[in-house]
Amino acid sequence: MPKSTYEKLNQVKLRLSLPNKPASIAELADYMGCDARTIYRYLETLKAENCGLRQDKSSKKFSIQPVASRRPEAIIRGLKSVQKVLNEIGISAHSKSVKKAIDFLCGDDSAENALNQVINVDSDFIVDLGPFSEYSEHLEFRETEIEKFLAAIKERAKILLTYVPVRENGKEEQYEVCPLKLVLRIDTLYLVADLHSEIRLFALSRIRNFRRTGAFFPEIPFDYKKLYSHCFGKFTGSSYPKIKVLMEVKAFWLQTQFREAHFNPAVKIRKQQPFTVEMHIYDTPDFEGWLLSILPQVKILEPSSLKENLRKQLKESSKAL
Repeated sequence: MPKSTYEKLNQVKLRLSLPNKPASIAELADYMGCDARTIYRYLETLKAENCGLRQDKSSKKFSIQPVASRRPEAIIRGLKSVQKVLNEIGISAHSKSVKKAIDFLCGDDSAENALNQVINVDSDFIVDLGPFSEYSEHLEFRETEIEKFLAAIKERAKILLTYVPVRENGKEEQYEVCPLKLVLRIDTLYLVADLHSEIRLFALSRIRNFRRTGAFFPEIPFDYKKLYSHCFGKFTGSSYPKIKVLMEVKAFWLQTQFREAHFNPAVKIRKQQPFTVEMHIYDTPDFEGWLLSILPQVKILEPSSLKENLRKQLKESSKAL
């Protein structure tokens, strides 16, 4: 979806507001993917806003320096009192949110607005994505990490990752990428990034460290729904055949699951009696594993290739028992 002029202006403001990162007309044009004349129009609009736009006389580069304002000292003192009480009674999650509000009011540019939390840290809201999830156990640590990634995504800043791919040697590798989105898929948190014009997914739990390179990149179109279209779970479809699956569903609880499921594209109910569904999906390992787990509550009618794969897996599995 094309961005509005208002959104584009905000993107320019975000770029120029970065500390010690002024930008020239050419750099802004590359960053925004437009011509120099458009950048000049954006800058004229920002000047009229009185947002603190400045141009360095020697380098001719532009930056935004926030206009100084008086700190609300009374509010800050009140919030510090609240924070102290919360620490004394042991409610650290809420205390952390109050601290962010204090930092924000004190003019800490690195602080996130406490009213715009990425993760709900209320002690009565439990995030538990199962035994194989790395996400919920270290929630507070992940919150800090997520904020750093989101800042790089919003500012379109290139980053250098030190990453451990899922390989037997377990060696660290480095990738310079353009971060696009953070995606929590099933039980794993992924960084979606552009690597040499190819969309790649990096599990956050396998990112050992990362840093900004100091470079920026123009907007890269990305459609999350398209990435996981015709996918069952974690696996994307780039390496697997797409198949049409037709099956009868016998158990009522499973029929209910199919009626309420959020497959992309949606499951088609072909018949009510017997209850028959049609799916267009990639034949991935997690999809076949799920089918094996619900047998014999379903009868697979098509395709024959899927039926043969499952027969082979059942035969091999029986040898392990």
